[in-house]
Amino acid sequence: MPRRTKNSTRSAKQWEALKQPSETTSSLTKHVLVIANMNGCEAWRQNNHATRGRKFIGMDGLSDVIGICKRTGIFLAFEIKGPGDKLSKAQIKFLDLVNKSGGIGIEVRNSREFTKIFLELIREKRSLVPVIKTVTE
Repeated sequence: MPRRTKNSTRSAKQWEALKQPSETTSSLTKHVLVIANMNGCEAWRQNNHATRGRKFIGMDGLSDVIGICKRTGIFLAFEIKGPGDKLSKAQIKFLDLVNKSGGIGIEVRNSREFTKIFLELIREKRSLVPVIKTVTE
């Protein structure tokens, strides 16, 4: 870690950022999958990108991780962003669609913040949606 000197031009925020290791998109994705799957949801990594020599197939803006809450049927969409990454207009539109439709759409930049927000939302949504009963013959 760099040493702070009296003549340093870095702000306190920049020094704090140096102390905390930045999370990679890979580590954030793994964290999101573990937290969602531990809390009664089925979530998976959704590959949605163009392939060389082939036209783009899929939905523009589809999130990196999608899933469903098994108990309530709530749709989940998590867009993973690393340091310096920005949401595209299509990604913003997709997350808005999910949230306006009663699902949970979250931009994920930090594992602690994600866990806090996700657990609050999932508790809130579970209390609003009746338990779905399975019809058996």
